[in-house]
Amino acid sequence: MPDIEVPVLIVGGSLVGLSSALLLARQGIRTLTVEHHRGTAIHPRAAQMNPRTLEVLRSVGLDQVALRKSEEQFVQEGAVMAVEALAGKELAWYVPNINEGTREVSPCPRVFLTQNLLEPLLKSRAQELGAELRFGTDMLSFEQDADSVSAVIRDRDSGTAATVRARYMIAADGSHSRCAIPCKSPCSAAACSRAA
Repeated sequence: MPDIEVPVLIVGGSLVGLSSALLLARQGIRTLTVEHHRGTAIHPRAAQMNPRTLEVLRSVGLDQVALRKSEEQFVQEGAVMAVEALAGKELAWYVPNINEGTREVSPCPRVFLTQNLLEPLLKSRAQELGAELRFGTDMLSFEQDADSVSAVIRDRDSGTAATVRARYMIAADGSHSRCAIPCKSPCSAAACSRAA
């Protein structure tokens, strides 16, 4: 008998995992998200959001707070260009204004907002809608049968392990995931023929 039963287990609690938890919770689907790190991103990493991303945030009531946060971080309507150095000569302009042409096709602009500010917004809203998020938790292994997935998870601080049974599992733990499929040589999990 599993310790936890949930319709969807999400492995990875960064942008993809948090977005999945949020969007499923919005539809009334219970999820459990496990994430190795003890919190959301601490480094800026990804910084540009396309109009479609902001449209999705709009659908869950986060567009206005995302716009406010982006304005706190960056001067919006920026350009993409090449320079010799930060204070050096301009070499080429690739995009003179990041929103050129977007206003005609979307009610949402393209904005700059770094991952370390966006992830807490996703996390908070997902929890408000009922998603369960466990940071500092690893998935150790999983097995799939015809009906569901059984996974073993472990809290990194207490060492307590639990078995989760879910109808579906979303792998959102990124390109540095430790592949759970035994192989004889290093491989890319995304390109692994054994993962099919």
